[in-house]
Amino acid sequence: MNMFKAVFLIFALFSLCVIAPGWVGAVDSQEFQSIHKLAKQGDSEAQRVLGEAYAAGYLVTADRDQALKWLSLSAYQGNATAQMSLASLYAKMGQKDKAEHWLETAKRNGCIGAARSVSEMGLNSL
Repeated sequence: MNMFKAVFLIFALFSLCVIAPGWVGAVDSQEFQSIHKLAKQGDSEAQRVLGEAYAAGYLVTADRDQALKWLSLSAYQGNATAQMSLASLYAKMGQKDKAEHWLETAKRNGCIGAARSVSEMGLNSL
């Protein structure tokens, strides 16, 4: 499967993991400030939302480094949705090994979309 199809698949299946309340598209600027404060305090879900905001350029200027920072902090705490987002971001950046790592990690943490991505991308050897 070529990289374009893999990235498309990751983004399509990512939606299966984005079911938690507080998704990036549902916050306004005041709530965003509260989320930023919680993220700085170590809240995994707030870190995920902040990372996705930076990745998408929602309420902030898009910033890949900040997206990687916040998504990584959340992912390392075991947030499967952040792990899937991080895999998507790495795939978009062309870093297949890191994308595969985070897809597999999200799969182990119960993200159905990641499990399907791993299977369909032929990454079962991980």
